[in-house]
Amino acid sequence: MDLSGKVLLEFHHRQAEFLKGELDNCSRSVLAASTMYLTGHKDSADRKVSDAEQGYASVLRLLSDPHYSRYLTIKAIQEFTAKMGILRKTLDGLQRK
Repeated sequence: MDLSGKVLLEFHHRQAEFLKGELDNCSRSVLAASTMYLTGHKDSADRKVSDAEQGYASVLRLLSDPHYSRYLTIKAIQEFTAKMGILRKTLDGLQRK
C-alpha cells in the first residue's frame, strides 16, 4: 500500500473514533445531568442535557451524510445507530423531569 493509501485508511479509521468519542461524551453528559437532577441542580443539569443534545445532533448529521458515512463499516453504523437509540431514549426521559 502506498503512502496516500495508508493516510486515507487512517483518516477513515479516525472518523469512527471521532463518532465513538462524541457518543461517549454525550453519554457522560447524560449521566452527569441525571445526577444533577437528582441532587436538585436543575440549571446545571439542563446545560448538560443541551450539551448531549448538540453532540447527538452532530453524530446524527454525520451518520446521515453519505459522503461522510460511506467509509464506515456496516457493523460500525449499526453499533452507532444502536447507541444513538439508547441515548435518544435516555435524553427524552431526562427532558420530562
